[in-house]
Amino acid sequence: MQGWDGGYNKTVLQYGSGNLAPATFAGSGSWYAANGDFRSANAFSIYNTGSMRFGQSNFRLEHVLNFAYINKAKESWGATVDDKGKSFKIVLRPSYQLTQYTRLLAEVGAYTATLKTRAGEKRNYQEQKYTIAYAIAPSAEILSRPELRFYATYMHAGHASSVSDGNRQIHWTYVNDDGKFTEGWSASGSKDNYNFGIQAEAWW
Repeated sequence: MQGWDGGYNKTVLQYGSGNLAPATFAGSGSWYAANGDFRSANAFSIYNTGSMRFGQSNFRLEHVLNFAYINKAKESWGATVDDKGKSFKIVLRPSYQLTQYTRLLAEVGAYTATLKTRAGEKRNYQEQKYTIAYAIAPSAEILSRPELRFYATYMHAGHASSVSDGNRQIHWTYVNDDGKFTEGWSASGSKDNYNFGIQAEAWW
């Protein structure tokens, strides 16, 4: 981790094998493949995150970059299927400090992933997220907590398809009705979702 006046930059490398590989690839520590499908899998993920302040102004920019790769040999219908996947994520979070205790936040994020099987099936996922928020925190430090946010979010999952041969294409949508990303079939291959709410964040 490298720090400087008003900001920092940090790079993290993660590696997971077996049933922890899907969580390493997806970036979710809550995903544990207890069914054993991924017992031969290997995955790694590289994160770079940082924050910078523009001089003495009230503007600040945070970023998150992530690249992940997974090579998974799993049992499917009694046969071993070799799957490989890679993904890339980018998130930009500009903010403006209104007062010592309040700030305006925005977030723009994009995600793309490609999964390929030995049988030749190739799936591509693309998702975008846009958020604006008004936040209240104890100080002007960007990581000051607890923080209370009033937010509005737009999410779009589209241009995601499954191609198993040169002629057949099946569109894929990746958002369900409560705003969480999940797998499902759709004729259009596009899904829009809007969320509004209040979020509290704290740690000790």
